[in-house]
Amino acid sequence: MAAGPRFSLMSLMLFAALLCVSVAHWRLRQEHSAITLDRERLRDELGYLAVYNAEMAYVREGHAYEPLTWKYRVYLPDGEYWLYTKEGTIPKPSSSGQPTGSTGPLAGGLFTLTISFRKHDQRWHMGLSAETVGTSKPLTDEVGDWGQQAS
Repeated sequence: MAAGPRFSLMSLMLFAALLCVSVAHWRLRQEHSAITLDRERLRDELGYLAVYNAEMAYVREGHAYEPLTWKYRVYLPDGEYWLYTKEGTIPKPSSSGQPTGSTGPLAGGLFTLTISFRKHDQRWHMGLSAETVGTSKPLTDEVGDWGQQAS
């Protein structure tokens, strides 16, 4: 009679423990993936902006619940930035160094940029503001003024 492979009770118990740990690890990885996807979906619904590299700029459209209003979650690396808001063409910088037709300066960091159009006294006006947590900074009171008669 030929002898088959022989296993001791200790090696059988070790194999069973290793199998149980492997199955548990595989199940936890599946659950973690599902929870991560669910968390990302919920963050998307709330408009969170994930910043993976602090040296890059990130922009994400947010939810605006008013007509003719757009919101963007913006992350800019450390520094000073200017936002051009002139309609038609981009203006050339003035000799003083401050660009004409621009707003700012904007500091780097995470903020919400809100752009809105409102009709006041039969004229359309563009509003622009940058909001960080707990503060709101109007970049301009009136950026644009279009037409004498609003349609």
